[in-house]
Amino acid sequence: MAAKMNIDPLFTQQENRRQVYCVTGGGGYIGSWLVKTLLENGYTVHATLRDPGNTSKNSFLLSLPGAQERLRLFKADLCEEGSFDSAIHGCHGVFHVATPMEFGSKDPENEIVNAAVQGTLNVLKSCKRAESVRRVVFTSSLSAAIPFDKSLLVIDESCWTSLDVIRKINNHGRFYAEAKTLAEKAALQFGKENPSLAVVSIVLPIVAGTSRTSTAPFSIHMVLSLITGNPQLYGSLLQARDGFLGDSVSLIHVQDVCNAHVFLMEHPTAEGRYICCGNATTIPELAHLISEHYPQYTIKAKLDESVVAAGCARTISAKKLSDLGFIYKYSVAQVIDDSVQFFQKLGILN
Repeated sequence: MAAKMNIDPLFTQQENRRQVYCVTGGGGYIGSWLVKTLLENGYTVHATLRDPGNTSKNSFLLSLPGAQERLRLFKADLCEEGSFDSAIHGCHGVFHVATPMEFGSKDPENEIVNAAVQGTLNVLKSCKRAESVRRVVFTSSLSAAIPFDKSLLVIDESCWTSLDVIRKINNHGRFYAEAKTLAEKAALQFGKENPSLAVVSIVLPIVAGTSRTSTAPFSIHMVLSLITGNPQLYGSLLQARDGFLGDSVSLIHVQDVCNAHVFLMEHPTAEGRYICCGNATTIPELAHLISEHYPQYTIKAKLDESVVAAGCARTISAKKLSDLGFIYKYSVAQVIDDSVQFFQKLGILN
């Protein structure tokens, strides 16, 4: 269910070919879909990977339409300053999507948090050295915008996760939240200190839909834990609900995510932080939707039918992005349809 760009591009297809964009983490879920979206719209793409020589893992990128003519793969490591120089050289903009995800690490504080912050600064330093880069779009998460104040009922761009609170939580998810919070703040601060390099951040909820990767992304596993019955993944879905909205979860289709990235890269007045959230639904409503569309699957998760889990019902405001002119394409039903059909294709639900 692919969709073309839902914005009016600033360039024609022919002019797009003169625009060169770098995507860090090009082999990941969002990164690979962003590479696909950029190629479809005529751009030349430099994608960074930890191991571009691994053809079995990266061949799907090279098979994308337009890849042979307009895609180059580069080796880069977030922990090595200067390793992004070659990939970013000559680029007009950079999408910094890559993030460390070593949840099995014995030292997550160092390998996730420190690597995320230092890696972001390494990418931005490469952008500054390149001189051709006019804008960086940093991919963040609602994990960096958790309002622990129960009286705050609207989550917007002014909300930041409290590090003092998050550090008291004893699970690996808190390292991801800490990493995203610190890395996004570091990116925006770098932009303030280097005004010639416009840094914009995009704050995402749970991303689902189909994928270009050969393995299923964690976020899709989490959404479909209702029918796979995995207790750890369902627990993560509940945590996402309780931490952000109190009684519901926010979902967005990966294509809407990529369209929003390109929209913010190309919009002349985009600046600062943008929350990008397409849909919010309760977990019982999500279960009903899955059962209605796919009656062959049983809802295995034990649903919490209580009205509010965290003591408050919040809403997420994506008004800043909408006011800029961005339009979402995908409903909750389409997010679920693409997610289920992707899992069916992989044989996970058979």
